[in-house]
Amino acid sequence: MQSARLGEYTVYFNNSEEYHRIKREVWGANCYYVELEKESPKIMDAGAHIGITSLYFKKLWPKAKILALEPLLANYQLLEKNVFVNQLDIEIENVALAHQEGAARFYYDKSDSAWYSTAGFNPGAWNGDQESEETQVLTKPLSHYLGEEWDLIKIDIEGAEDNVIFEARKYLTKCPQYLIEFHPIEHHGMERIIAVFEELGYMVQVSKNGKIVPWRKAKGMSLIHAQK
Repeated sequence: MQSARLGEYTVYFNNSEEYHRIKREVWGANCYYVELEKESPKIMDAGAHIGITSLYFKKLWPKAKILALEPLLANYQLLEKNVFVNQLDIEIENVALAHQEGAARFYYDKSDSAWYSTAGFNPGAWNGDQESEETQVLTKPLSHYLGEEWDLIKIDIEGAEDNVIFEARKYLTKCPQYLIEFHPIEHHGMERIIAVFEELGYMVQVSKNGKIVPWRKAKGMSLIHAQK
């Protein structure tokens, strides 16, 4: 296990290359920066990994109430440690967002590099490029959490986002802003996600590498920002 300073925080991690890549995207490029009116917003970080994004949100809004969801036990244990050592009031759950509640097969990188940010429901990662190990994780639908109001929901769940958003479509208006990492996997297109939000009156923008692009021209991973 390694550690590094990230702003005013100490972060523990196992994969240095992975940590620095995510740090550059989130803390360097500010890919998840949004404007929120509240001083103490309520934020969900779904697919929290080891907590780099949750810490970023705490930097922006120190009084934020954050719920971080992470299904893979190895990631969750580091998330728990990073929350504890920095003495942050972040609630954490060892669970995956899915289209239904229960348990499901979950796949993670079996190589020595342990690139666990790509763990998900698809063997070989969302792009099929990895050798995977299988485990079981607990699952809950997004609708389970939408009985209450949120200010921002960030979702990075490695290809499960289409089914998760569609399942929760009747309750999505409980939150005015969503940041969704879209992973193009077979039979799951961006069109359905965008249609769901637009039908609910959200303005939807798609960006790639920090630049807004027409969603039909977005190739590979993209970030969907839906805002009311």
